[in-house]
Amino acid sequence: MKSLEDGSMALGFFNCGEELENVNFNKLASIGLSGTCHVRDLWHQKELPNTQDALKLSIQPHGVVLLKLTQVK
Repeated sequence: MKSLEDGSMALGFFNCGEELENVNFNKLASIGLSGTCHVRDLWHQKELPNTQDALKLSIQPHGVVLLKLTQVK
């Protein structure tokens, strides 16, 4: 996790295992993000659905998910 200069947050998830990992990250409020957040997958350069409370991710074996979350005003 890293705060970015524009006020958004970068979040990285890693799967060091040998199998697909499904992650339900429901701690957005605890890292300072509340309300609706715009989500962009930086690794794959595509927009993901906005979220309000949790991220549901599938991470491939030895894979990486790098997201930029920006609060919608």
